[in-house]
Amino acid sequence: MIDPTSYEYVPYAAANTSSCYLGRGMSGSAVTALQKDLISCYGYKPATDGVYGELTESAVVAVQKRVGVKADGDYGSSTRVGELQFADRDPHQLHLASGRSPHGAG
Repeated sequence: MIDPTSYEYVPYAAANTSSCYLGRGMSGSAVTALQKDLISCYGYKPATDGVYGELTESAVVAVQKRVGVKADGDYGSSTRVGELQFADRDPHQLHLASGRSPHGAG
């Protein structure tokens, strides 16, 4: 069984996004990476504690609304695809799906 919280399965790092899913109640390094990207790419301020709680879910909902996908608070392949399409429409927009940060790391 694949560990969905392993770093290998961080949504922007995985080659096959169909199996990538993060949601409320999950924890681990993948959640921490998502939280850091919500901060560096979008300016939201969830804790970087590796726990997908209320603040992380709220930030994901805001991103989902911004990129035009179903705003359910779960981070999965449809959110990632929405971010990629949003970036295509606005190439100056930093986003989670690219794996880029404003400092060039990622």
